[in-house]
Amino acid sequence: MNHSLNIEESFDSIILFFFSDFQTKEFKEFTKIKIKNLSPYQYYHLLGWLLENIKDDILLANLDIIFDFSALKPKKYLPTEPGEVTAFNEPVEGPVLPNRFGKDCIKFFRMGYGTIKNLKDEVDSFESINRFILYYKAEKCLIEPQVDYERLLHLMSMEERLCFPVYDFPNENSAPFYGHAINYLRRNVEQEVKSLKQSLEECLCKEGEKIKKMFLGKSKQSLPMAFMTKEAMVLPILMGFEQWKRLVLDSLYYKKYFTLLKARILFLLDQLQEVIKNRYFQDLTSYAKRRGLIVEDKETGIRTLKSLSPPMVNSYEYRKWLKNLKLSDLNREVKVEVEKPSKNQIIISKTGSQLKLKKALLEFFAHIKLRIDEERDRALESFVYRNFSYEYDEKTDYSKRTVNNFGYKPMTFIPSEHAKDFTKLLLYLSDKDYLVSNKTQIIRMLDDDIHEKNGKDGFSYSSLIRIPSDEHHLFPDDTIRRRVRSILRIDN
Repeated sequence: MNHSLNIEESFDSIILFFFSDFQTKEFKEFTKIKIKNLSPYQYYHLLGWLLENIKDDILLANLDIIFDFSALKPKKYLPTEPGEVTAFNEPVEGPVLPNRFGKDCIKFFRMGYGTIKNLKDEVDSFESINRFILYYKAEKCLIEPQVDYERLLHLMSMEERLCFPVYDFPNENSAPFYGHAINYLRRNVEQEVKSLKQSLEECLCKEGEKIKKMFLGKSKQSLPMAFMTKEAMVLPILMGFEQWKRLVLDSLYYKKYFTLLKARILFLLDQLQEVIKNRYFQDLTSYAKRRGLIVEDKETGIRTLKSLSPPMVNSYEYRKWLKNLKLSDLNREVKVEVEKPSKNQIIISKTGSQLKLKKALLEFFAHIKLRIDEERDRALESFVYRNFSYEYDEKTDYSKRTVNNFGYKPMTFIPSEHAKDFTKLLLYLSDKDYLVSNKTQIIRMLDDDIHEKNGKDGFSYSSLIRIPSDEHHLFPDDTIRRRVRSILRIDN
């Protein structure tokens, strides 16, 4: 992995210093420079490793290598005048430290300009396709730094140079520098990976759009040569499946290239899967995957959040379509499979989760001895994704609770004899306020999404609406009900 995110080879010479019996002045200076040149991401990981593996006396003897004491001048942190802190238009909770404190901490902890800047500088000379691949791999390899703050507090408190008081505003209370500094470090460490992921996603979108324009702006006559470039490999993760199909058909405009180009594109699909180590392709340039649609019900006043993300499509679907493509198909219109929007969104309460709901449904299927293979698992995830929204809460990050979007996959595998049990489970969750939607809305959704017209699947509205309210908990017995309550943390 790239230097700025490398947390293995980059530490070798630094670690060697702390285990060496010959810590010469030159070796010490060399190690100090090596630490200074680390990105913040690497520095946090190094600090965590040192705190876990190096003894107190060795760390205390070498704190000036790990930290930069040159910025610390105790006289700068005497009681602060109001004009020396940032002005706020609204009241601020808690103490406010002088502006210079953050700048000094950045230098003290050798944070530099930020990991993403280091990474961009390193790949600036790369071709766009290589930058895109590196950003993709970098985003997948990020690991949360683990820092033992209690041990760090103990060590820093034993260093006299870090014990001078820092006064806050407006109360003019004081605490030792090391206490405030560790709080500053903790906030930065907690935000590092989240910030890096967001920045890398933005970089991916930017580079991806550049590559897309190389193809979307081409004429049919120019596309065959464009598909011979390395950039063509990543097209399935830069656009939707249907858009990719149209582009491939346009590239086959000249029938004399059909066999050659078809073999080339099949090879590129295999190569892409090998590079990204993932069987599923998804449009990474779409900002929709980080958006949510907020809707307010005029009658109830409840605001709901529906996550929007581009569908994930199995690479097998790409290969199957292309392998089955014949010369005679080139003049035919491409069949566009549009994802069916759900008319009846079921609302999950603010504390709920699509992921936990899926887990509870899987437990239900296991209880009724219904085998769930990968295809059925994807269909269940598709069912949950398209039919369940969240009761909106602006303080909640719902992205960590939301299942993947695998596009529209019908859920047709539930035996008709268990249709009412499945329905009762959802109605029970409504009774327990895990689902905000009522009985009518839930049954209407099941009738619309699962029931086939004139079918005998057991999910017709006329059949389900007759379920008595006092039987909602019978889906079908106490054993599965206790498991579902445990998974979804429903109180007694």
